Amino acid sequence: MPATDEATPTDGLATAPLPTSVGTMRAVLTDPGLTAVLSLPQRSSSDVILARQRFLAETGVLSQTLPADQRELVVAPPSVRWDATASLLSPLLKATSAAPWLDPLPLERLLDRPAPSVSRQRGGYGDRAREAELDQRYVARIARTEADVEVFASVIDDPTGIVQPFSEALLRAGSSAWRTEPAVGDRLLASIDGAITEETGRVTVLSEGRITLSGDVGKVPITIANELDRSVTVGVVLRGNPPLRLDSEPLTGIRIEPGRFASVDIDARIVGGDPLAVDVQLISPEGEDYGSPARITLASTAYARAAAWVVVAAFVAIAVFVVVGVTRRIRKAHAGRTGAGAGQ
Repeated sequence: MPATDEATPTDGLATAPLPTSVGTMRAVLTDPGLTAVLSLPQRSSSDVILARQRFLAETGVLSQTLPADQRELVVAPPSVRWDATASLLSPLLKATSAAPWLDPLPLERLLDRPAPSVSRQRGGYGDRAREAELDQRYVARIARTEADVEVFASVIDDPTGIVQPFSEALLRAGSSAWRTEPAVGDRLLASIDGAITEETGRVTVLSEGRITLSGDVGKVPITIANELDRSVTVGVVLRGNPPLRLDSEPLTGIRIEPGRFASVDIDARIVGGDPLAVDVQLISPEGEDYGSPARITLASTAYARAAAWVVVAAFVAIAVFVVVGVTRRIRKAHAGRTGAGAGQ
């Protein structure tokens, strides 16, 4: 219900007397910034942790604007169709209860309090603050590591408890504290990246060496190991170097129990007779590359047999030519002797 008087202060207030066409009404106003936090993506554990930390950060900053005075804030779902996950609401409520700068207030007590006369507005963001931001290359490294964590989580059938520590650590790596201590932030991010690389490497392709197909089309045996303590679902794809010499479709939906191996066969077709270097790449259920590829070499005997037939055919042709040549010489010699005898 919009106010009829545009001069009525409402910025940052929890309640305000709003003059309307039916008289002045006491209105409860939600904080747009905190309400927007509830609308942040909640697709993964990283998203949920980020929303919770963003909520605490926003309220922490607001508590310092007028530290001597209590300020009321109202947070409400952005829509009646709001569908939040329990993974967000439960830790968010626990965090707001534990934060020393927050105190829950019943709506009745809020309405009993007089409305403040001073509105709260957000301050500016100056050039000095912008210049002190984290380096773009450092932020890009965080984004790449976050992508690796998401791919790692996507292959684990139950990522509960194994992915969240990485997500929380990456949030710490993005802290503004590293503006003045970039070296510490670099070491923290390097340790996180090394840890996720190690965990990702626990699901890997064991196949290596040379594999020879009986023809230009055949099955390539691949062995995948899962050294994690929970099951995973991955796919595998073969990539030739150069790509035009190999024709193969990805194999998906390979489920491997914890501490077990899986052996699969992938159909492949090789073009050309020379050995072909092939990368064996694991992929996530969404088709993203997982970990580093293994390298094998594929060879085909089809072209070797074809070459052998060519050699045999050439040998037969040469033999025929030799026999024909010898036969002609014999006939010529015989015809010469016959002619000489008739002349005598």
